[in-house]
Amino acid sequence: LESARTLGTFAPPASEFLRWRMLPADGLPEIPVRAAASSWDLFALDADGSVSTLSSYQRGCETWSESTVLGTPPASFDGASIVADIPNDRLLVFGGLSIAGAIGDTYEFSAGQWNQLGAEGLSARGGHVAVDVGDGMIVAGGGTCIAPCDDISPVYDVWKFDYEMGSWSIVTTTGMPLILHATAVHNIFDDRILVYGGCSDVTCSQYRHDVWALDSSMAWTKIETTGTPPPAGPASAFFDPFDGSLVVVALPTFGSARVFSLSLSNSVWTELDPHPGPRTFHGLAMSDAQLVLFGGKRPSATE
Repeated sequence: LESARTLGTFAPPASEFLRWRMLPADGLPEIPVRAAASSWDLFALDADGSVSTLSSYQRGCETWSESTVLGTPPASFDGASIVADIPNDRLLVFGGLSIAGAIGDTYEFSAGQWNQLGAEGLSARGGHVAVDVGDGMIVAGGGTCIAPCDDISPVYDVWKFDYEMGSWSIVTTTGMPLILHATAVHNIFDDRILVYGGCSDVTCSQYRHDVWALDSSMAWTKIETTGTPPPAGPASAFFDPFDGSLVVVALPTFGSARVFSLSLSNSVWTELDPHPGPRTFHGLAMSDAQLVLFGGKRPSATE
């Protein structure tokens, strides 16, 4: 594998220009393992807890700078979730998987410092999904394990972290599917959480390409779709507020990754402009009406 230190943006489907645009990537860490967007800033988190920031890139500043980081970062980002709490100007990281077992800690990165929050109640897990819902963060599913974390046990529950209270509370739902290494978004128009894909079982030997929704009645429902769905495999997703669609960047193990849009008005899949190239461990975040993808690892240049 070679590093893919590239940065690109993708205009949302409502735009007439459905094309990727290469941006400068000076100062970008070689392999950002997690990414998030907060207002005008983009953040890339490296495996050792270092944080690089791309500030105000829409306004002409397209150089990454590594932040001066204080405090102790989370023990592992493998299988962890990261959510931008925009009103409080911070990133929230929860959970993860390590050889010591599943992790149940909640961290914040704020004003250049890592802080472990005292929030308790949610069981240790990794491979879950997490989304911002305005006044809090929803975490669903995932898997748990004990050292050396060779066997994963799925978790079938949903929790909410209240931004103001700084505490976790369980959310009772019905009909919950297996959610493991899936991707999720928040549909701001009807307040549904949409979950795409993920592993077919705890071994993750196969992936699904189905879509599930958690509505305001706290019931899980599978969305029956038509058209050609993304190829089953690892994926990233974002919600396009311009035409109310779920956009999925499908990342098959071999071959070029592809971009698909699911219209939530008629549940039809449509393939969009090709992805810049196959890669994993990349950063992907939605910021100011653009999807920004950066870094990662890709197959050797011979592929």
